[in-house]
Formats: sequence, structure tokens, C-alpha cells
Amino acid sequence: MGRERPDLALKMKLPFQIFVKDKLKLDGLILLCLLGIPSASLVEQDPQAEDLMESSNFQFSASAAAILPNGFGLTTPPSKPSMSETDLNPRFHLRAMTQNITAIEGREVRLECAVYNLGNKTVSWLRDENLNIISSGRYTYTSDQRFQALHEEDYTHLDRDETLEHWILQIRNAQMEDEGRYECQISTQPITSYHFYLKVVVPVATILGKPEMFVDVGSTINITCIVQHTPGPPSIVQWQHNGHPIDYTSTRGGVSVLTNKAATTVSSLIIQQARTEDGGTYTCRAGDLVTPSNVKVHVIHGDNYQSLHTNSAHRSWPSTPVIWICFSLALGHIMSKLKLSL
Repeated sequence: MGRERPDLALKMKLPFQIFVKDKLKLDGLILLCLLGIPSASLVEQDPQAEDLMESSNFQFSASAAAILPNGFGLTTPPSKPSMSETDLNPRFHLRAMTQNITAIEGREVRLECAVYNLGNKTVSWLRDENLNIISSGRYTYTSDQRFQALHEEDYTHLDRDETLEHWILQIRNAQMEDEGRYECQISTQPITSYHFYLKVVVPVATILGKPEMFVDVGSTINITCIVQHTPGPPSIVQWQHNGHPIDYTSTRGGVSVLTNKAATTVSSLIIQQARTEDGGTYTCRAGDLVTPSNVKVHVIHGDNYQSLHTNSAHRSWPSTPVIWICFSLALGHIMSKLKLSL
């Protein structure tokens, strides 16, 4: 073990296993490890030394390939199977991408394109309707400052030699004209692309039924409001009567509200034993971002209620005698024409 022994550690480059032919070489092998050869896997070839190796329980492995002294054998362990070139080509991580995206008008929305093994290729965003390039790589080319290209690396889904990157198209203050198809392109040959559809909606509250409601005195008023397209369930749904918030604890009594908050929130205003003063305009509000909805309620007595519908029917349809008179006049006119022609 002369002066050349320290050089062995410098020559080590590839994984190997060292075989010991006899016990006398074991001391030299241990010295190699002390001189800087990290973890070598020692395999005993001499049957007489098996007991020694088992009792020593040496387990080393080295990233090395060196010219060892006489008496040592060198082998290279099998390497792990590598991924095929096809697997390492750029491709989309489809499970991490959402094709149909809904944005709320006035809020921010992000379209995310997840790409494996991009390498020296480039990701671009285009608008399908006019094929205008919005961004290429990290650069944004549109003059609309609401659009911005973002890039994030992802180390949570990697297998072996793969890389995963997220290329994001961020749209601030989304508008109705932003709705449509967008395309994420990878600059492969041929082009690899994935299409997204962006829908822009307006948060809105809608009262079910017609814009006017007619109820009889003493009956129950039931008004239902649907709140849709909000980022989350509204913190509160407020009911107003003629522009004033309704007080459910007033001495009038019999006024209550039932609200179920969810992706689509449903709120019902219930007024028992309706009075004439309960008539007016009722408004459903669900925050500043939500367009409110109104309904006009008419509370009338039973006789007036029946008269209202009867008068409406008379205005809409002619009475039966009038129909017969018109039919008779038309038939007489036709018969007179026939006699003249004969």
C-alpha cells in the first residue's frame, strides 16, 4: 500500500463492487475506504473468509472506477432502467389542467398549462378567435396590461429524470369580452397544443316568478331568491321592503327568512297573514358584487282579486256573442258574393 494509494480515490468515477480473494487483502480494502473512497460494496469470494465477512457485515458502495491492487476484483452493478426518449419529450400533464374555466367579472382568473420536460422548447399562449399571440415564454406581447405570463416550477410530481413546469396566463379584472377559447402551445415539431375555454359570468340575484305578484289579504307571501356566480357563498342575503331592510323582530310578527348558502344560494322570504300595507317592492341583495333583484307585490281583497283577473280576461279575449256576430257577418258577405257570380 505505497504512496500511490491516495491517488486511487481521485480516479474513482463509476459505481463498483470490490471482491476480496483472501483475508489478507481485507486490511488493504479498509485502508482504501479511509483514504476517501465512499461506500464500497465488499463481496467475499474466498469460502474460507465467509465467516469473517458475515461477522464484519461490511456494506459500502463507491462511485468509483479505479485500477485496484493485485488481489482485488472490480465489477459495475446494473444501472437503473432509464426512461425512453419518447417519455422525456415535452408533453402536457393533463391531470393537472382544467379545460373549462369560469371567471367572475371583475375578478382575477388563471389559466394553467402544466408541461413535462420542456427543455429548450417554448410555451406560448394564443387567443383562438383571432390567433393573436398573448405571450411567449416569460414575455407578454399584448398591450392589454390585464394579461400577464407567469412561470412556476413544480418539484412535487417528478419521477426520475423528468421536470414539470407550470406556465400560467393570468387575467386581472376579467371582462365579458375575455370569454372564449385560449390555446397553450409547445414549440415542438409539429406543434403540441391544448385548448381552454373561459366563461365569464356576472354575480346575480334572481327572484323566481314574474316581476309582479298578486296575493289575497290574509294569505302567505313567499318570495324566493337565487344567488349565482359568486366566488363563494355570500356572507349575507338581505331582504328589503320599499328600499328599507326588513326587521324580522318587529311587532308585526309572522315574517321570517330561510337561507341555504352554497355554490348556488337560495333564500326565501315568508310573510304570513298578508296585509295591504305589506304590498310594495321587495328587493333581494347579496353584497356589492351581486346585481340585486326586485319584485312588486300587490296585496288585495278577495273580491278585488277576482275582479282583477276577470277584467284582464275580458280585455284579452272577445266575448262569445261578439265572435258569433262577426262570424255571421263574414258568412253573409261570402254568400252574397256567390249569388252575384251565379
